[in-house]
Amino acid sequence: MKAMTFVNERNGEQVVCNDTRIIETIDGVEYLVVHRPGTDRQFLMRKDALKKVNVVPSVVVAQLSVKQLERVRFPGSTQNLPT
Repeated sequence: MKAMTFVNERNGEQVVCNDTRIIETIDGVEYLVVHRPGTDRQFLMRKDALKKVNVVPSVVVAQLSVKQLERVRFPGSTQNLPT
């Protein structure tokens, strides 16, 4: 299964879950086994505190033409990408 990136809605921290099918239930609360990007140390995080991050697959970006890339804007910026 492909790893998925989530954001902890309470503190904005990004975490990665390698397998969302592995769910631990403690006292009726569901937890996912996650780790911080760049580390291997795993810990449990409440499933209801996580929000899935929408990521554009690199394959889609690779298929964009130069003209389409010129129209892409950085978030919070009014300038186009440099050519």
